[in-house]
Amino acid sequence: MIQNAQITIEQFDNGITLKWEDLGGATDSMAIVATDMDKERVIGKNIYDEIKCVMDGSLCNKVKMTIKYEPINEE
Repeated sequence: MIQNAQITIEQFDNGITLKWEDLGGATDSMAIVATDMDKERVIGKNIYDEIKCVMDGSLCNKVKMTIKYEPINEE
């Protein structure tokens, strides 16, 4: 169960990649590719899957999610 994740999103001409890192170290990192047509669904589904896992694992029905966006300027 991931409770603290860092997701790096990279945009390409025809889609995006999502690189998920569990900052708690409980699970391995993963990468997901999504086409332009599917990117919103893929992002939402993966976030909700983690939320559901936290709720089920904690036996609760309420989760707080904090989102911080930071640009990555590579030189």
